Amino acid sequence: MPREEELSNHIKKLELELGDKDRRLILQDAKISQKDVSLRENQRLIRDLQDKVAKLSTEKQQLQVQLEDIRKSRPKPTPSMLVNSLKQAMEDLKSNLQPKAGMRTGYSVNQFDIDLKAAVTMGDNNEMRLVLPDPDDRIPGDMLSSIRFTFRSQPEADIPDEELVEAPSLLGLSIDTALDELAAAGLRQGETEYRRSEYPTGTVIGQYPDSGDLVPPDSSLALVVANNNVVTVPMVTNTQLDDARLVLEKAGLTVGRIISSENPAPVGTVLSQDPEPDMQLVEQSPVDLVIAAKPSITVPDLRGLALEEAKRVLEKEELVLGEVGTRPSPAAHNSVLDQNPAKGTKVEAGSAVAITLSQKPQPVQVSVPNVVDRTLAQAKMILQRRSLSVGKTLYRKSGTKNGVVALQSPKAGSRAERGSDVDLVIWKKISGRDAIDSVLKHPEIEKTGYKATTIRLRLARAGIDSVEKLEQLSEMSDTEIARKLKLRDRTKSPRVLREIIKTSLG
Repeated sequence: MPREEELSNHIKKLELELGDKDRRLILQDAKISQKDVSLRENQRLIRDLQDKVAKLSTEKQQLQVQLEDIRKSRPKPTPSMLVNSLKQAMEDLKSNLQPKAGMRTGYSVNQFDIDLKAAVTMGDNNEMRLVLPDPDDRIPGDMLSSIRFTFRSQPEADIPDEELVEAPSLLGLSIDTALDELAAAGLRQGETEYRRSEYPTGTVIGQYPDSGDLVPPDSSLALVVANNNVVTVPMVTNTQLDDARLVLEKAGLTVGRIISSENPAPVGTVLSQDPEPDMQLVEQSPVDLVIAAKPSITVPDLRGLALEEAKRVLEKEELVLGEVGTRPSPAAHNSVLDQNPAKGTKVEAGSAVAITLSQKPQPVQVSVPNVVDRTLAQAKMILQRRSLSVGKTLYRKSGTKNGVVALQSPKAGSRAERGSDVDLVIWKKISGRDAIDSVLKHPEIEKTGYKATTIRLRLARAGIDSVEKLEQLSEMSDTEIARKLKLRDRTKSPRVLREIIKTSLG
C-alpha cells in the first residue's frame, strides 16, 4: 500500500506539472499568434509604402521629362527680346489709357521702374554689353548686376492759358456742321465711332474732350456719331485684303482689326471675318479680318558652328546671315558664340540672324623674370605673378648647389607671350666620387679606347676629384684633355670623354 500511495502521489504531481506546462504553452502560442498578426500587418504596410514609393518615383521621372522638355523649348532671352517686350508693354499701356469718346476722365503714367538681374561685360570696342543668363543657368547672385530701368513721361511744353483753345460743344450737331465748328476753332476731327441712336443719322452724340475744356491748338476731338442705317455684312473670306477692303467700303463698312495668322494660303488672303456674313450692322461699323501670313520658321541653334557651316544651316532654313560681330574667346576660331534672334525664336522666312564669332585673343607680351638661384617653388611663384608657368624641368649635377635654378629659357629680361612656359635646369648636388662613378659607368666609356679603371686612375693622377673639376675638364680642348690625362689619342678619346662627362652631369 505505501508503495501504491507513493506512486499515486507522484502521478498527481506529474499531472500538476503537466497542466502548468500546458497553460504556459497556450500562453506562448497566443503570444506567437499575436506576433504573427503584427508581422503580417507590418508586411502589408511595407508593401503599401513600397507601392507608393514606386508610384512617386514614376511621377518624379515623368515630371523630370516634362521639365526637360520645357527647358529645351523655352527660348533663350536676349537683350533685343527684352527691349521689344518693354516696347510692346508701353504701347499696350498707352493704348489702354487713351481716353475714348464719351469718357470724362483721362489717365497717364508719369513713371515706372523695372529691376533686372543681368551680367554686364565690355565688348570688343569697350562698349558696355548686357548679357542675360539662360533660363536654366544657376548663377550666384553676387556675379550678376542689378540694373534698374526708369521710364518717365516727357512733359509737353507748357502752353499759356491764353494760347489754349476752348473745345466747342458739338453734341446735337450734324457731322458736317460739327466739322465746320472744329475748323473754326482750329481743331481737327479725331477717332470717330458710329452707333445706333434715337437721334437722326449723322448727329454727333458724344465728344472728347468735352465742350469748354481747354486744349492745345490743332488738337483732335474724338466723336461719336449717330448712324441708324443698317447694312448687311458681305462675305470677304478667300479674297485678298485689298479686295476685301473695297467690298466692305462699298457695303458701307470699314476694315477693323487685321490679325495675321500663319497659313499655307497666299499671303494676304482673308481667312475669316468678324462679324460673319449676312449679319446686320450699323453703317460704318468695323469688320475685323484674319489674313494669311507666311509660315514662321524656327531659328536653329548656331552656337559652336563654324562660320561657313552656320551659313549653310541658315540657307537650308530659308534664313539669311545678318550682322557678323567678333569677340575674343578661347573657343575655336571663327565659331559662333552667340546669335540674335536666339534659337527657337519664330521668325518669317528670309529673316536675318546676327551672329558673334570667336576671335583668338591678341597675344600679350610680358617680360620674363630672373629665377636663377631660386628654388623650384620660388621660381613657380615668381613666374605665376607674370602669368607664366614652368615648362620642362631638367637636372644638372653640382658639387655645391642643390635644388636651385641653374639655367632658364627664355632668359631673364626677354619677352614672352602671357601664359607660355619657361624651361628650367635645376642644380642637383652630388659628391665628386658619385660624379666620377656616373661618368665611368656610362655604357660608351670604352669608346674612349681605355677601360673605366684606367680612366679613373688618370683622373685621380690629374687631381680631378669634384664635379667642378669635371666640368672644367669638359670645357677644355681635345689637346688639353689628352695632355692632362696623358692620352695617346688626341682626337677621338678626348672628344668621346668630353661628351660622356657632359651627358653624365646633365
